[in-house]
Amino acid sequence: MSDYFDLAIAEMKRVHDKKKADYSDPSDAFSNFRLAGDFADVSTPLTFEVLLGVKQARLNNLRESENSPLNESILDTLLDRANYATLAYAYALAQQEKK
Repeated sequence: MSDYFDLAIAEMKRVHDKKKADYSDPSDAFSNFRLAGDFADVSTPLTFEVLLGVKQARLNNLRESENSPLNESILDTLLDRANYATLAYAYALAQQEKK
């Protein structure tokens, strides 16, 4: 199991780093989530929860469908969900450090 866990963590980091380069301001790793929260008039922590909810809904739909996904596989969705949860944790750590 450990080997698969290590592979999963390495893939999470690889995907995170690629998306971070596209989505966030280099001076603020959480800028994309802050801005999304501002647009939706919700807090940054709630933004993470909403994104996790969207991924969970997608996962449920993929698992219930008899069709193969056209774009994002179940593994991709699980990976995104894991990254959003990890980002939420990292954000909470950053906020705690500010106190």
